Amino acid sequence: MKEIKQILQERVEASCRYETKRNYLSMSKIAECSRKLALEMINGTKPDYQTRGRCWLGYHFEDIIAQWLIEEKILLPTSRGKEISAFEGKFKGHIDGHTEQMKLIEIKSLNEIKFQKLLSDIKVPTRNFLQTQTYMYNGGFKEAMIIYVCRETMEFAVRSFKRADIIGQRMNEKALKIINALNAMEIPDCDCDYCQK
Repeated sequence: MKEIKQILQERVEASCRYETKRNYLSMSKIAECSRKLALEMINGTKPDYQTRGRCWLGYHFEDIIAQWLIEEKILLPTSRGKEISAFEGKFKGHIDGHTEQMKLIEIKSLNEIKFQKLLSDIKVPTRNFLQTQTYMYNGGFKEAMIIYVCRETMEFAVRSFKRADIIGQRMNEKALKIINALNAMEIPDCDCDYCQK
């Protein structure tokens, strides 16, 4: 008979919703290195248990908070998981939801260290900002709200901002460059100055 620890860990892995390989470029990851994104599309990813566990936890926080927002008549239930796409579905993402007034809502859970860092800075973390701007640009949203929750303390922070078309356009250009490189059986150069010069 399996140990209880193993049984529970297998349940986390089976229900974490982590996609090891996608046949499209993800809008949620567009802030990452072009080379890394291309290689992940070709080879997929091999997440460790901790990564799967964080994914499981993140989705659970998102689901619970989204349900509260639906019950409070803030988030439209029909908008949960709505697909936003460009370039014939080769570049896409799925939003957490939006309001009746078409204000995009994204939900992020953070550990306490990252949450405290967020509170000390008026800026939204770059990855979240670029993801949300990409959703707004391709989904026709004029405004966005990111709701952050600290996993340890259940404190909340909300950041709202307007669409900046120049940012969304740049992210689409980056995505198209990656897609075109893959279509030509090429790997785009590193643009993070870290993974490969």
